[in-house]
Amino acid sequence: MKKISVHDLHQHSLDSSNELLIDVRTLSEHQGGHIPGAKNIPLDELPFQLDWLRGFKTVYAHCKMGGRSSQGCEFLEKSGLPNVINVEGGFEAWQKAGFDMER
Repeated sequence: MKKISVHDLHQHSLDSSNELLIDVRTLSEHQGGHIPGAKNIPLDELPFQLDWLRGFKTVYAHCKMGGRSSQGCEFLEKSGLPNVINVEGGFEAWQKAGFDMER
């Protein structure tokens, strides 16, 4: 599984036409704060979003600490998405680094 650190993700400018950052936590967790630009698709809803996700060249995934996003990335890879990247440490690492968040 491909991984990216929160520091590298912070430096990277996502191309919204080709790249997508998803938050696989629950809606209430997402609403409490998330990495800017992340779209909320809870882990159990990923199967229903496959067609839409296939429209992106790269999908980055985050959760609270990295466990659920790892599961999500594995599922997406097994479903045929070619470039799925897990955000190491998730939202907690993002906050610890002092980066801005959205609510």
